[in-house]
Amino acid sequence: MPQFIPAHVNTSLQAGQHYSKQFLRPGKYVREGGLCFGFTLAWLKNMQVDRHRMSVPSRLEAMLLQHLYAFGHSTRTRARNDWDLAQERKVEIQGALTHSPGRWLQDPDLLRCCRQQGFQPLYQGELDAQAILVRLDSRRAIYTQTLLLSLRGHALGMALRKGEIALFDANKGVFLFSAEETLDNRLPLQLLNHYLARAAYPRFGVLKLAF
Repeated sequence: MPQFIPAHVNTSLQAGQHYSKQFLRPGKYVREGGLCFGFTLAWLKNMQVDRHRMSVPSRLEAMLLQHLYAFGHSTRTRARNDWDLAQERKVEIQGALTHSPGRWLQDPDLLRCCRQQGFQPLYQGELDAQAILVRLDSRRAIYTQTLLLSLRGHALGMALRKGEIALFDANKGVFLFSAEETLDNRLPLQLLNHYLARAAYPRFGVLKLAF
C-alpha cells in the first residue's frame, strides 16, 4: 500500500534586512515567494545520505538553500523597501505560465546551488510521466537515484532507493510507493499525471541529480 505523510511546509521567505549605519533603523529587505526549491533540494540530499524516506527538511534548511539560490551571498542588489505583494504574486504566476518547465532547470544559479550541495546536475529535458518513471527503473537500480522536477514554477523531488519510489511536494507532503506498486498498478504514474492534468504545459522539466 502507498504511504503518505502530510507536510504543507512551503511558505514565503522575507530576509536579508538591511539597517541604516547611522541610526540602525530597519531598511530594505528581500522577499522570495516560496521555499519549494529549498525544501526539495534538502529532501533530495537527505535521500542520498540515507535519511528516512518520509522525513521532511526543517524550515531553516529550506530557507538557507532558497536564499543561496535566489540571492547568492549578498542581497544588496535585490533588497528594497517597497514590495507590492499583490504585484509580485501576479508576476510570479505570469512567469510560471509563460516559461517552459525545463527553462528554470537550466538556470546557472540553480545549477550552481545544486553543485554546492554535492550534486552533479544532468538536464534530462521536458518529459511526460511515463518517461520520468523510465528514468527511475526500479528493476535495475543498485544505487539511490534522485530527480528534481519543475512544473508551473513549482519544484518537486523524486527518489528511487532500495526498491521504493518517493515523491516530495512541499505543498502537500511525501508519497511513498513500493516497486511492486510501480510495476503492477502504476500508482506513481497516476499521481504524476494528476499534476500534469492541471498544468498549462503537459510536461515536467527534469534534472537528474547524481551524488
